[in-house]
Amino acid sequence: MRRNRWLWISSGGALVGIVGLLAWYFFQTQISPRTALSLTPENLQPLSLPAGVADVLTQSDSGNAGAIYLSAAEAYESQQGQCDQFADKPIGDPPAPIAQILSAAGTKCDSIFAGNPSAIVNYDAEHPPLDDLQQLGSDMDKIGLILLHRHQADDAKRYFTAVYALGWGMYSERLNYDEYQKGMGLLNESSQGLAECEPASATELSQASDSRVRFDTDHVQPIYTKIVSIDPQDVADYAGDVFAFATDCQDRMLRVEAILKLGRYRFDAAKTSDQTAAPKTLSNLAGNSDPVVAAAANAALNLTLDQYRTIH
Repeated sequence: MRRNRWLWISSGGALVGIVGLLAWYFFQTQISPRTALSLTPENLQPLSLPAGVADVLTQSDSGNAGAIYLSAAEAYESQQGQCDQFADKPIGDPPAPIAQILSAAGTKCDSIFAGNPSAIVNYDAEHPPLDDLQQLGSDMDKIGLILLHRHQADDAKRYFTAVYALGWGMYSERLNYDEYQKGMGLLNESSQGLAECEPASATELSQASDSRVRFDTDHVQPIYTKIVSIDPQDVADYAGDVFAFATDCQDRMLRVEAILKLGRYRFDAAKTSDQTAAPKTLSNLAGNSDPVVAAAANAALNLTLDQYRTIH
């Protein structure tokens, strides 16, 4: 009798051990669970700035301003000195890159970098054509302020409006966070100048600017910072959300940043299952019909350990 009891106890203990081992194995082979970050439906929807932000622009000219912006960025490489000089002393006709940005203000911007997304959708710390556009926008904002102080309000407004249009185009395309952030920055810079040019619209412009800042602070940053965080606890806690944003997010910028994060998970995921799932998910996304998503996935798949160590 005693022997049977010990057999039952031993068998029960073995069963508990097997169940525990299976539970551990199941946990280790499953992608981490999602949190409210991705379970909240609106977080996976396209970003949408508050109403009225685009009302500054009247864009009825045919064509795509993005092609003009790319041409301006390319020309800036060889004419940066002339642009800097003109920004300090805006007298006469502006250099070609600035003139091109001015000419594009009345044309809608369908895309800038989408035709060659790998130019900015990568792990590089700098994106020269995007950086050049931001610098051109900042130079033109400076020119607008100088013209305003000369009491040339109409000319100043032309510059501020062109900067606003460039910022709006970059925000609207937002292939990655860098483009989003630079676009939002130009929108905010030019709004202040436009408010000085048009005192009657100053309140409306200020409210639109405040709405943009709140939108970024309250909605975008809480999502973005968790996706890209390198804090080990965040990496562990939000891995399931990163997978969800990479596969299901309707906003391309957030989706691209999540995909690039999966590239890092190949080396630093907290769970073996997340590390194993990352390249599988990326391989599926590499064939996506959206060339921007595909470019992000291929960049993530091609990230080497040496490259990872330089960006981590």
